[in-house]
Amino acid sequence: MNRLLSQSVNFQTLAPYVRYIQEISDDDDYRVPPRVIYDHEIIYVLKGQCEYTIEGQPYLLQAGDIHLMLPHVRHSCRVPAQQVFHYFAVHFDPIYMGEELDFSADDVYLQHDYQRLDRIPDREDLSERPKTEWGEVSFPYVMSARNPKAYAALFRRMLKTFADKRYGYQLALRSCLLEVLSLMVSDLAMEKEEERAAPIRSEIAQVINEMELHYSKPLHLEGLAELVFLAPNYLRNLFKQETGRTPVEYLTHIRLGKAKEMLLTEPYTIGEIAEKIGYPDIHHFSKLFKKFEGLSPKHYRETLQRYSPNSK
Repeated sequence: MNRLLSQSVNFQTLAPYVRYIQEISDDDDYRVPPRVIYDHEIIYVLKGQCEYTIEGQPYLLQAGDIHLMLPHVRHSCRVPAQQVFHYFAVHFDPIYMGEELDFSADDVYLQHDYQRLDRIPDREDLSERPKTEWGEVSFPYVMSARNPKAYAALFRRMLKTFADKRYGYQLALRSCLLEVLSLMVSDLAMEKEEERAAPIRSEIAQVINEMELHYSKPLHLEGLAELVFLAPNYLRNLFKQETGRTPVEYLTHIRLGKAKEMLLTEPYTIGEIAEKIGYPDIHHFSKLFKKFEGLSPKHYRETLQRYSPNSK
């Protein structure tokens, strides 16, 4: 079984396994009720639009947009009235996890009556499936293609390769998807370069530094606001504008990052780690960790140990 299974995948180790690819063209009858998926999905929109709700937040996908959905994230979507939605979708794992952890897209995704169901039942047998993290890039849920023709051509080639299934087709699919991901990384890098002209405000950088230094302490927005001479409500709105997260969400991100480090490198119990990062209630910590990481702290540690190069 692959030893990179539960570790961050970087540009050197990325070797995607394409599970399924499809092309869909539908009208305003199209909908997907609330569900989670158990692998990664990239959608490329050819025409029309679709309204997505991802963990309670709305996102609009339009022609030329790319959407990356992560595993274990609750989402739903619907096509607005009098609109169409024409898109490619590919389901994949960033690395091949082995036959034991593989599953059939036909069985898991394509057997449901999406028109009639109010919610897609979760698959308990897949809910603990290990989660591979992106180590060198953080993709947004929605981004715009700078070269739509290049994306469309790659998805069409993947679709034909998947349908033909000639000898070595898995390698050809991996190559195509790597090209798609390379385009996405390039597009994202260009966006970052453009944003670099407007660096993060010094007040927000100071707040982030304070949070990183004292992540185990409770968050007091009034104190942080006083530190940078801003009104609390203004600081909250400015922080979200600059970072894409609220102060509470950013602190949670810092704390869970510290927890993952400790689970990998320290002998502390789960309760001790929870307390060290600022969560005296172990049950609250475990629930929060599973929500964002897809695994409980206990299973996360066990999986890391199981696939560690030092394990026997």
